[in-house]
Formats: sequence, structure tokens, C-alpha cells
Amino acid sequence: MIRIKKPKSTRQSLRERARERRVALARRREALFDMAASGYSTPAIAAQFGITPGQVRRQYAAVVAAQRADAPDHFVPLQIARLHKALRAAEAAVDRGDLRGVNGIVKIVAALDKYHPAAFAAPPTQPALPAPARAPLALTHEPEREAQI
Repeated sequence: MIRIKKPKSTRQSLRERARERRVALARRREALFDMAASGYSTPAIAAQFGITPGQVRRQYAAVVAAQRADAPDHFVPLQIARLHKALRAAEAAVDRGDLRGVNGIVKIVAALDKYHPAAFAAPPTQPALPAPARAPLALTHEPEREAQI
């Protein structure tokens, strides 16, 4: 059975083009964020993508807002991304037998603790045992004394 394709409506073709633009913009923002995480400067990123430095900052802010909506500071996600890349590089050095990478791993993990304090916090300690509910039994009468003869 032969199926004949229906021609796309104007609305459908406009929706597909809009979807393609959104996908392209998302890919460009992710590439921009990766370059920023790798340490490239804003003017270098702007030259790479053919946009202004202000557009780079706005797109970077959009990526940060999408990734970490709860982050109070826009620097935190970038710093975490940089630390993760550095951690992978240090782990690769240790895997190659370069023991200088161990020092790097220790420093990077300490820096990550700074940005993820809740994730790496020690588990809460168990509460102390509660105090007894009531006082121990007391004597209700005076003990009898032996009479001295």
C-alpha cells in the first residue's frame, strides 16, 4: 500500500522551524557554557560564536538559571563545572601512575565541599537518651531505729 504524504500546513512548518531554532539555541548555549567552564574569556567566546560579549553574558545567565534555579549566585554552577573537569583530570593523572594527582584530588574535593556543604555534611548524630520521666521512688516514712539499750 502506497501512502501519500500530505503537504505540511503553514502552521506545522512554522512550528517545526521554531523547534529547530530552539534546539540550535540550546546547543549553542551548552557549547558556550562548556567554553566558559573550560576557562575561556567572554571576548574569546563572543568571537567564537560571532556575538557580542553582552550576549555571551546573557546566554550564560540563561544556562545557569536553567541548571541551578536554586543557586543564589551565578558563579556557583560555573565553579562546580570547572571543579568537576579538574577532578576528572586529576583522576586521570592518578590512573596513569602520577601520584601528584592525589594532592590535586584532595584540594578539589575540599573546594567542592565549599559549594556542596549539604551534600557532603556528616550525618546527624543520634540524640542523647532522654532523662527519666519521673524521679526514683523515695522513702515515705522514716526508717525505724533500733532502740539502744
